[in-house]
Amino acid sequence: MDIPPQIPSDQTPPPNFQSFPSSQPKSNSNSNLGIIIGAVVVVGFCLCLPILGAILFPVFAQAKDAARRTQAISNLKLAATAVIVYTADYDDRFPPTMGENRGLTQSLSPYLPSPNYMVIEDTPVESNPNLASKKSTDVEFPESTIMLYCIPEAIRNSAFVAATDGSAKRVEPNDLFINISNNTFTVPSK
Repeated sequence: MDIPPQIPSDQTPPPNFQSFPSSQPKSNSNSNLGIIIGAVVVVGFCLCLPILGAILFPVFAQAKDAARRTQAISNLKLAATAVIVYTADYDDRFPPTMGENRGLTQSLSPYLPSPNYMVIEDTPVESNPNLASKKSTDVEFPESTIMLYCIPEAIRNSAFVAATDGSAKRVEPNDLFINISNNTFTVPSK
């Protein structure tokens, strides 16, 4: 065993001088306190996370539904514009394929960027068969006569209609069913 050299008291020890450890043990209370605080933070986070999830998930679902509704109205408005341009090209007459999904999509293909605009959330856009080959000037109330409509199941409590004047809006599905089943094809007022 090497004995360290003795240094006189009036001199400072060199930087690599090793002294014997003190006999008093260090306190671990600071390190224990840090562990306890960390554990409390983790437990608190684990308890708050499900509560935040329960609050935020419905908000995200509503935002997703709102985005779907907006996209549906946009697609229907574009399809309605395609029908209006078609009527302008064919002496103000609606396509003779009104009421036929495939036929109408083919008739409107030169006026639509993609046939996907005739489908909303996997539901094909339907059309008013009463307008087939009818002159657009013969429609008495263009703002309230349904030209195109869609009732997608993927979008809760929503149906979408486009009137012969080119406007599009969201309506209640039950109101739309009534107007279609009695063959009036008028835009529900609600």
